[in-house]
Amino acid sequence: MKKAGASLLEMLVTMGLMLVVIVVAGGLFTNYSRVSAFSAVRDQARRSSEDALAAMREDIEAAHSLTPGTNSLDLVRIDHSLPHRFDPTAGDWVVRSLTQYRSRVEYRLVGDALVRSSLPPAPNPRVDSILAYDVRGFRVSLSTDPDVLELYTVELTLAGDRHGLLRTAQTSIARMTYLP
Repeated sequence: MKKAGASLLEMLVTMGLMLVVIVVAGGLFTNYSRVSAFSAVRDQARRSSEDALAAMREDIEAAHSLTPGTNSLDLVRIDHSLPHRFDPTAGDWVVRSLTQYRSRVEYRLVGDALVRSSLPPAPNPRVDSILAYDVRGFRVSLSTDPDVLELYTVELTLAGDRHGLLRTAQTSIARMTYLP
């Protein structure tokens, strides 16, 4: 007559197989969690760099004058929504009061944050906004393309994990020439 139930050996083999399945499933879950977290950080860095480059693009395209550099950018904008006219003899915009229509904008690194400061004419207050965190550096330089005047290359480098840089975003921006 056969006994109903499993022997000790059968129970040990079954428990060993279940343990292997649980260890493999736990390893897959841990690996998926790590990849998912890294993807989220990479997506945040991509969005952050795109937002920073979009702000720089808008300012550079509308700049009256700019001074590019490594980890800094100073520019002067004219508010083209206000009434003014272009003087072809002077080669510049003529406005009733330059201080009323011009504003100075600067980009700089503060710690690991890329900060855009708007310095409107007095008595208006200075406005600082943080465009991106974990920034290792940014560079704005005049392009070497001889066929295009006022073309600037903007490069933004965001910090990564201990293995290296996470993202380097680069774009070219042409300063607009406003015609009368």
